[in-house]
Amino acid sequence: MNIVIVTINQDHAAIASWLAAQDFSGCTLAHWQIEPQPMVAEQVLDALVEQWQRTPADVVLFPPGAFGDELSTRLAWRLHGAS
Repeated sequence: MNIVIVTINQDHAAIASWLAAQDFSGCTLAHWQIEPQPMVAEQVLDALVEQWQRTPADVVLFPPGAFGDELSTRLAWRLHGAS
C-alpha cells in the first residue's frame, strides 16, 4: 500500500514524522509538502493532481483543519475517489 502524507508549511511536520516512525510494514510512505500555504486550495490542486499521477497513492493523508478538509475533498473529486 502506498501512503502519502501531505503537510502545509512545517506546522504539520511533526505529524508526518510520527506517522513515518510507526510500523507500516509493507507500506511505502511518501511526503508531499506545500509551502507556503496558499490563500485558496485551487492554487495547489493542479500540482497535487500532477504529483499523484507521478506517484499514485492508495491513501493520501491531509493535515487536520478546514484547509486540509477542502484539499482532500477537492482532490478526491478530481481523481474520482473518496475523501
